[in-house]
Amino acid sequence: KRRTSFVVDEVSNIIKEVIKQTAIGGNAYQHSRVNQWTTSVVEQTLSQLTKLGKPFKYIVTCVIMQKNGAGLHTASSCFWDNSSDGKGHNCWILHLAI
Repeated sequence: KRRTSFVVDEVSNIIKEVIKQTAIGGNAYQHSRVNQWTTSVVEQTLSQLTKLGKPFKYIVTCVIMQKNGAGLHTASSCFWDNSSDGKGHNCWILHLAI
């Protein structure tokens, strides 16, 4: 029997690995590369999630911003079945000594 529940740890690990493997890794913030990085993170994450072979629809978002004291406010709303649906997330903060 195929496991069809949403496993948060499994999804969070995929997100974490994709972030590590993309060009973001240990690079300093570069505004000119943000579009490339966000596209890569979203596409690679969706690809890895699809390989799980689970009957889910996935929504992947990615925000990359320079940490310079500016605020970031986001909101979302979902309607789902708590017994089978869920969410995974990862916050990657890169600390560079400059």
